[in-house]
Amino acid sequence: MSLDFGFFDSEVVAGLYDREYNSDNFASCFAGILEDGIVGIEEARRTTSDGFKVTQSPSSDDYVVVNAGFAWINGRWALNDGPIYLQIDGATGHTTRIDRVVLRCNYRDREFVVAVKKGENIPSGADPDDYVPSLTNNTTMKEISLAKVGVITTGEEMFLTFEDDRTFAQLTIHDGRDMSAYYTANETDDLFDDVKDIWLGGLEFAKCTQDEYDAMPYHPANKVFFIVEEE
Repeated sequence: MSLDFGFFDSEVVAGLYDREYNSDNFASCFAGILEDGIVGIEEARRTTSDGFKVTQSPSSDDYVVVNAGFAWINGRWALNDGPIYLQIDGATGHTTRIDRVVLRCNYRDREFVVAVKKGENIPSGADPDDYVPSLTNNTTMKEISLAKVGVITTGEEMFLTFEDDRTFAQLTIHDGRDMSAYYTANETDDLFDDVKDIWLGGLEFAKCTQDEYDAMPYHPANKVFFIVEEE
């Protein structure tokens, strides 16, 4: 075992710099405090709850459109500043399958891509969840799911259904728990009053009921929620 650390200025020793860092070192800083997912922030081109949302293309029955948005995967970031159109493969006869639209971080190719992973035809009476394409997570790439797209063909026609499968990035504390969930367990107004005016690296604090928390379309990564009882 060894202790890893960074970042420090590099010095020339015997003609060579003695501190060298790569993208993995840099990304690890963010991976340690941000879970993978979509970031909901209110800025131009980065919509709050609709970032990377997948919907039916208005101009073609066999295309889907992926909204603009911002996302993190394993400490790497992706900014999509406009709609991305993806074609869904057709089928013949009467078939049903589930495709998956994913955001893929490819470490080897050093890029993000949005892609459709085609599912298998679902046999009659089978559990559809058993036929949803799995997500890849290995040393080469990591994927997060954006949507599950049901592909139903009836002869010459094809219909698409959509299940939003996005997760939103959350700020984590050192033991890996979501900060919102951590403070949710501390249901006390006194604690909120103690910290609400403290500036902690841009963190914001808010109170809400459990129903209000569950109804939020996303939970901003820089906000800690305190759950209070219904009045």
